[in-house]
Amino acid sequence: MRDGSSGPAGLWRGLVALALTVAGAGCDTQNPDFCNDATECAAGQACDLRSNTCVSLPDGMVGCADDLACGPSAPVCGDDGACRACVADAECASRLCRDDGTCAAPADLVYLAPTGDDAGPCSQDAPCRTFPHAFALVDAGSRTGIVLAAGDYGFTEDTVLESARDVTIAGAGRTETRLDNQGTITARGTARWRVRGLTLVTVYCVGTGAGASLEVRDASLVGTSLHDNTLLASTCALSTSDVDVVANPDPSPLGDAAIRLSAASAHLVRTTVHGSATSSIGLSALGAHAGTGAGVTIEASRFIGPGYEGLDLRQTPVRMDASSVTGFGLSALMVTGGSADVTNSVFHHNGSTVDSRRAAVWISGVSALRFEFNTVAYNLAEPGADGAGLRCDLGLSTPNNIVYGNLRGAAISSQIQGCNPAGSLVMPSSGGNDLGFVSITPPYDFHLTPTSPALGGATTSSVTVDLDGQARPGPDGAADLGADELYP
Repeated sequence: MRDGSSGPAGLWRGLVALALTVAGAGCDTQNPDFCNDATECAAGQACDLRSNTCVSLPDGMVGCADDLACGPSAPVCGDDGACRACVADAECASRLCRDDGTCAAPADLVYLAPTGDDAGPCSQDAPCRTFPHAFALVDAGSRTGIVLAAGDYGFTEDTVLESARDVTIAGAGRTETRLDNQGTITARGTARWRVRGLTLVTVYCVGTGAGASLEVRDASLVGTSLHDNTLLASTCALSTSDVDVVANPDPSPLGDAAIRLSAASAHLVRTTVHGSATSSIGLSALGAHAGTGAGVTIEASRFIGPGYEGLDLRQTPVRMDASSVTGFGLSALMVTGGSADVTNSVFHHNGSTVDSRRAAVWISGVSALRFEFNTVAYNLAEPGADGAGLRCDLGLSTPNNIVYGNLRGAAISSQIQGCNPAGSLVMPSSGGNDLGFVSITPPYDFHLTPTSPALGGATTSSVTVDLDGQARPGPDGAADLGADELYP
């Protein structure tokens, strides 16, 4: 998606002249470049409505007074009087903005409304009513998108997109549009679903060969007892951004997941995953993508219990940055096989003293490991568990972390097992805020304060930012331990 405030238009914004010439104490002459719209400007100029001044456009840029003056490749008239690409569905008359910044043609779309009629043409002026009918038109190959007006929609049929199709489902917003499907929505083969702007139940992506793909953004996915997993991807490339995913509220058997991956790749950005029962898993993954060998990438995301386990990742490459895991009963993160690159993340308040057999972070059998600038704090395990905080294979290096206040049973300090803790701050809790975190009571906040002993203690590293994207080291020139870099 593109930001219309950047790019070529920025080259000429600084050319705006004063709109009025001041003479003495008053204004008596209008600037000859003054304008109210583009019709008052010469060819090759646009009216910048922020200054009501005609300004020259760079070659190839089109000036405009409204969207009608813009062409298909740059369909939106920006506030600066220049045509630009669309960046949101709401900017298009058709209510669907393509990835390339063009607006979809209404004739290519199926329109739905709660008051629609399936006997009609499914156009903007005469929308249809049901999702299965809309999908039938898409499946026939004549349409490439389904646009849903605000409201609730429900269906019981399983919906399967086959072959090399690329179809978008766009709602009016996650709180305005709900697709309450009892059946599944599935992409198969090499098909591609794009889902955004709505709340829906259960999406599957089951590919073959190079695999299907599923893109979900600005949406909520809600599990139900009708399906084991809320979001399932197998031999599929999954991407999510600005998404909430909630696990099945009544998982059976043990281990149903909010997100389950099988030989799939996943890229999660600003995604919040909720467990919903003691037996659910936030994210479960087995094997890398069968077609590409790609694994799991998690950025700026949160995993929130209750639940059995936060992330259970096996035989797949894992990259996790600027994320957090809390509230799960067994462990926060388990990585077995594959490789692990975990930075700037916080794992806190997971496990219990009565039914938790593993450390909060358990890493075993990996071909490569970087576990650096993380905070592992206040996790619990049962007395006989093999660790409560961080556990990995013997000798693996884990520098620049904070591992603090983790317990086996009621009072046995258990911070790091197996891993080489050199370069990390590892200590039990005295019961107070020894590490100078912003808050050790709800709502927890593991940013550092100026009293923290973690300040300036990090060794040289290739990690150049912290969990907030701020540069490491900070203004004092020495990088801090843990997920946060203190800025005054």
